[in-house]
Amino acid sequence: MTCPTGKRTFDTRAQARTHRKRHPDAPRRAYYCHACAGWHLGRLTRPVKHGTATNQQAP
Repeated sequence: MTCPTGKRTFDTRAQARTHRKRHPDAPRRAYYCHACAGWHLGRLTRPVKHGTATNQQAP
């Protein structure tokens, strides 16, 4: 699967999370992409990094 954004795409959220676990030094979260109907890994937002919000509350 390819994405028009050029980002690496995963078929499922579980695949994205598995990839993230293999690279723990780079904090990332899995998110759904409406452009390609796939999953990507993106940087954590500041509130999540600082502990003032959870991933579910992140924009």
